[in-house]
Amino acid sequence: DMVVNDTNDCDCEPAEDPCHTVTCVDEICVVQEISGDCDDGDPCTQSDSCLVGICVGTPIDGCCTADCQDKQCGDDGCGGTCGACGSDELCSDQWECVPYTAIGDRCDEASPVGALPFEATGSTAGLENDYEAPEPACYNGSLGAYGPDGVYAYQADFDGFLVVSLSGAANDTSVYVVEDCGDIKYTCGAGALVYGNLGTAGPSSAPVRAGKTYYVIVEGPVGGGTFTLSLDACVPDCAGKECGLDGCGHWCETCPKFGGWNCADNDTCVCLSDCTGKVCGDDGCAGSCGACGDGETCGLHDGQCIAAGQAGDTCASAIPVQGPAFEYTGTTVGHGNDYFGWWACEGNGTNAYLGTDAPDVAFVLTPEETTTYYVNLDGTGFIAEVWALSDCSDPLSWIQCGYQGFTQETQLFIEAPGGQSTYLIVSGNSSDGGPYTLTVDACDAPGSCPSGEQGEYCSYPIDMGALPYEYST
Repeated sequence: DMVVNDTNDCDCEPAEDPCHTVTCVDEICVVQEISGDCDDGDPCTQSDSCLVGICVGTPIDGCCTADCQDKQCGDDGCGGTCGACGSDELCSDQWECVPYTAIGDRCDEASPVGALPFEATGSTAGLENDYEAPEPACYNGSLGAYGPDGVYAYQADFDGFLVVSLSGAANDTSVYVVEDCGDIKYTCGAGALVYGNLGTAGPSSAPVRAGKTYYVIVEGPVGGGTFTLSLDACVPDCAGKECGLDGCGHWCETCPKFGGWNCADNDTCVCLSDCTGKVCGDDGCAGSCGACGDGETCGLHDGQCIAAGQAGDTCASAIPVQGPAFEYTGTTVGHGNDYFGWWACEGNGTNAYLGTDAPDVAFVLTPEETTTYYVNLDGTGFIAEVWALSDCSDPLSWIQCGYQGFTQETQLFIEAPGGQSTYLIVSGNSSDGGPYTLTVDACDAPGSCPSGEQGEYCSYPIDMGALPYEYST
């Protein structure tokens, strides 16, 4: 029993359901559970009785109770309707009559977007599933692979961002903005997805340029659904700012990516020097952490003084790779920690930086003509790593990494452009270093490279021959 109303005169409110009663006990209102017959208020049940304080009935076969509570339109649950909408309206997923605007099925028949801000309510029901945005288009996961889609066309009259959002939409409804409907993967500027019962997606912004036409594709759930699309303009403002946000959710001119540069609260770039653990080299702000003695040189990355003159210490003294078959045995111990491989380097299965704290040795390829090379690295007593890049001063210029997580394979195929320098950096995992053997073979004839299979690199392609052609593996 539960006390629900303590009064002196025992003026009790009645129970809220048929399986409880309220009685006055010692001038206190007490709710008590009862048993026996009851009425659950549903005409489609019979033999109603109280069970553990709940009125439960047995459904009557073929009987249905219509439900139109809070509905202007749509199904009443029994094959009937809760109301009809006007000729220029449709029934939304929230069972409300909303103004309806027809939507084009494809980009070549897209519905025009007028002046911004723009809002339109539509439905993808009855349309075809013509488009999808595969991952990683639109800076998002895969969008619109299964549902029907409709298209709006907007001709920009400003430089800035087109802000797009959805409301009143079912789960899995998505929207994205593209420049070319035939190349969505590489021309999608922004996208958003309705997740769960939120009913909304975005806002998300896509860059636009005055005079160009952009296509806004709305993808419905399987079977289609209603939505309200909202479009607006945002013109970035970076006046007086070196960095910071532009008012459209994007960054103004950024500070230098490397060194101690940061964006301060007043939207200016400031540099914080750092010589922690260094005895020489750059402090990150064009200053110095110290100088090395005679016969020594400073490691570019770790700021430690090492003996000068060693071949391969840096890319400036890189060991040249010569001949169609090259082999070099050496050690990374005693060399500086000058370079590291970017975490997103192709072929790196670790999602981690390569050679961050390990000594390294540089090699250089300079073929007269564009040549494909097979590179293999064997390390002794440490986890060896090798990667190729075109500019040693920019770790983002990587071409491919030979180290693959878990397999510990240190081999790669690269294509070095003729007349240019391509660098190979031999390093180690973590702070490891040790003896190694590097072999580099030029793939200048079919099958000339070790471990090379036909079709694995450009100099040893699979010959298609005459058409028609079919290949399976």
